[in-house]
Amino acid sequence: MSDNARLVAVIVDPEFHLSSGEMAALSRRLLDNIRSPLVQPWGSEGAEHLLSIVDPSREANPEYVMQIAVPNSQSVEVPVYGSYWSAWPGYRLLAEWLKHHLACEVFLGSGYGRPWMPFDALTIARNDQDFIRTFCEDTGGSSYIGLPWPKNTSTGTSAAIAARFGANRFDPALESLIDILGHHRRYQGQVPIPQKGPPLAIFDVQSSGQSDSDISIWQPVYRLDDPMFAIPHAHRFAVIPTILPLADADNDDAWPLTRFLLEVLALGLGGEPVYGAASESDPASRPRLLSTEEIAARTRAYLDLR
Repeated sequence: MSDNARLVAVIVDPEFHLSSGEMAALSRRLLDNIRSPLVQPWGSEGAEHLLSIVDPSREANPEYVMQIAVPNSQSVEVPVYGSYWSAWPGYRLLAEWLKHHLACEVFLGSGYGRPWMPFDALTIARNDQDFIRTFCEDTGGSSYIGLPWPKNTSTGTSAAIAARFGANRFDPALESLIDILGHHRRYQGQVPIPQKGPPLAIFDVQSSGQSDSDISIWQPVYRLDDPMFAIPHAHRFAVIPTILPLADADNDDAWPLTRFLLEVLALGLGGEPVYGAASESDPASRPRLLSTEEIAARTRAYLDLR
């Protein structure tokens, strides 16, 4: 591993123990289905040995892993490439996957004995906010997200990723984020935003619509037939023109990066997340407001397939 992060799942049921065959199958499933840049097979043993049982007797500091151990229960470690906390969105996705497939509690630690960080609701919420704040203030664009890219970014219906704001709630952070996202897209694999064109577009809702030059980005979220969604002179929208396909049944692996960009607009800027198809050919999938419950349901659906 390149740095000092450790991701450990502690199985809460002492009666449940993974066999070697189950461990191998779980390892292959993680590697094949999540494709996280934080998880890579190393050594000569192959993908089936990606996950390993934590054995305190083989630890340089047994007391460290015993801090999170449950008596008579297994602890499973995922080898991750990254430093402690730095790639938080990627670590959170791996923890969600582990919790989805194992009855376990997940902790992030380090090879240098830094305090174990639990993936409980309070810690996740706090770290989500902290990471998004760091990302939105990173003028160099070097924040490491650690999320997998979809297999195909050129197939399927393009996604519209946006947020709705009150027109009287202008935050300078909206405009500064244009520069921030511009810096981030220079680093390959950071954010799925085209190299050409604006990385973020901000529109005030006007009764007469937008100019022709703006229509390709704006049209999916500007709808005269739905005045409650975009009220003229009362709403403004921030739209991220991504290369991501709509996270539907054929391109569900676009969801992790989609969720992250929605969180940038919602958690980082205080907007209401808006998501749907960039094309108007399918009225059923046109952009609409997403609730916290709907985002959680989409995440569960993504994990169900993995």
